[in-house]
Amino acid sequence: QQNASQQNASQDVDQKNQIWKGEAAKDFRNWKSKLEASEKGGIGKKNSKYFNRVLNALEDTAKVMDHGFSKNSKNNFKILSDAVSALRVLQTACQEYTARNPRSKRGIIRRNIVLQIQKYAAQDAIGCQKSISDFIGKKPEEQARETWVSVLGKARSVQLTVDDFSKLKAPGSGQASDVVMLPFEEGEQSTTKYFKKEDSINMDVVKEKGKDAPPYLALQETLKKYPKLSEKDQKLFKELNEMSTPKEISKKNFTKEGALAANYYVRRWSQLKTTIESLMGPLGIVDESGNIANMSRRNVATSRIAELLGLGNLVAKSQTVDILDKATGQTIRGNLMDQAKGKGYDDVKDAFVDNRITSGLVRDAANLQVLDMLCGQVDRHVGNMMYITEKKNDVEVVTGIQGIDNDGAFGTNTDVLSAKDGFRKDQRVFDPKTFEMIIPYMDDEVAERIKNLDRGVVTYVLKDLLTDEEIQATLKRLDILKTGILKAQSDDEGKKRFLKTEKEWTIGRKDPKEKDSKEESVEEKFLNSYNDFDSKGILGAYKKEDRVQLYKKKAEEMFAGDQETIDAIVLYEENRKKFDEKYKDSTQGVTFTNARNEVRVELFEELRSKYTANMNYFGRIMKK
Repeated sequence: QQNASQQNASQDVDQKNQIWKGEAAKDFRNWKSKLEASEKGGIGKKNSKYFNRVLNALEDTAKVMDHGFSKNSKNNFKILSDAVSALRVLQTACQEYTARNPRSKRGIIRRNIVLQIQKYAAQDAIGCQKSISDFIGKKPEEQARETWVSVLGKARSVQLTVDDFSKLKAPGSGQASDVVMLPFEEGEQSTTKYFKKEDSINMDVVKEKGKDAPPYLALQETLKKYPKLSEKDQKLFKELNEMSTPKEISKKNFTKEGALAANYYVRRWSQLKTTIESLMGPLGIVDESGNIANMSRRNVATSRIAELLGLGNLVAKSQTVDILDKATGQTIRGNLMDQAKGKGYDDVKDAFVDNRITSGLVRDAANLQVLDMLCGQVDRHVGNMMYITEKKNDVEVVTGIQGIDNDGAFGTNTDVLSAKDGFRKDQRVFDPKTFEMIIPYMDDEVAERIKNLDRGVVTYVLKDLLTDEEIQATLKRLDILKTGILKAQSDDEGKKRFLKTEKEWTIGRKDPKEKDSKEESVEEKFLNSYNDFDSKGILGAYKKEDRVQLYKKKAEEMFAGDQETIDAIVLYEENRKKFDEKYKDSTQGVTFTNARNEVRVELFEELRSKYTANMNYFGRIMKK
């Protein structure tokens, strides 16, 4: 019986390896099949020798990646080396083919597919070459467990070494921050990037603990982050084990080190609560391979999709990075992020009130909404966008935006409207059932890139970051965009909604002399297509004094007898800056912010029956 059990277990492992070892090879064969099925452009019926070289190189690369890895280091070395050679031959074949400029529509479609393959063949050839020595340095058993997906993931990550990770500084004065600054060399230039440790959530704990999962997970992470706490601090933290909220933590008498840990615990509790309750549900993240939900990789996935669409400037670039800490010998994986460009909303809101904006802002808002629909982003609001400004005639104007905090994306939900929270249901570009275009205008260049975006390329680009289910949902959203664009462009009026030149995006009247013209400008159409609630609807549509009273009344219902919390919530709505100043670096500030957010959700739930989904980012910013 024992031998039979071992044999079955061995067969299960072999079966899993068989599935995974051909995973990358399938992508190259899919590309080959798609190119073979594509219609030839230009003169003649036969494919050119350059095109045939691409087909042959795709098949040769697939044949190499048909081979799985074993405990034999020599064989593994040969497989990886052959893969690098095959990818380089593929890159060269693609370059020779794309060097020509086709004029026919069919030729352009073919060329665009090959260009996408070329980019990732070049990137992965370099990455695989760099990762060979690391791969062969592993134990034979570890090598046998590797797959092409894990190899490509390693190849696409940045490898860095630091002397002592614990001595890296956090931005600003936040000693308990989970983000650190990292010196980085790019060519001949030295710059600073930001590192955040990979954020993975154990779904077994979420299922078991329910609402107590955030404080439980936050506690485990805090004790791991601060292993040298005094016995007194450790005892105080153990008392938090069964807490459902961190509110009482500010009353405990921690040491100086313990206070830093407490601050981290409260903030991490808040992050986990938001992620688990407000993001993972709407995203459709209920389970993942190995029962670990990885949120950080969604930031990286957003960057990759943005680059595919030529919209890399719209999000703060994020890459996977492995940092070797010399002090401990450990490798720490996480996100390497560029510093976001621009200013926060509170610093530029006066410019919106005074209408000091440019056409660049309108176009960026439209493009970010399209990108977010494809990525399934459910957490875009004025607070996680940065606003790019410049001086024109000594006046500061807002010229564009950049999205930050992009990990609320890439769930299994195929329609962003399926998000549970009403205030997240406003990122549609096309109706997923009728494919009617909802936003007034789209960037024509972005629309063409979406039409030409190959499903196989999307799969290949995301496969080391997301689950199969999440990738399939992304492809479904891509199909919605493609179908909607084709439908809108099928008639003369629809074609006018795809703007091509800077002049077409220009805001204001096209001809200032036509003062009586009833033609709406670009920004007017965006504003007028943005549907608030009726007179008493979404909170952002209320006058400030009315909104404050709404929060106060609801806070008095939810926190009866706790005047301190009620007053803090009112202060938050009346004057956010004063609230931040009063509770700066205080655990109470996080507690009161969480309480305010609970009130906000309750208010939205009461009003969601009046909610309409046809919103857009530009309208949201301007009407805010």
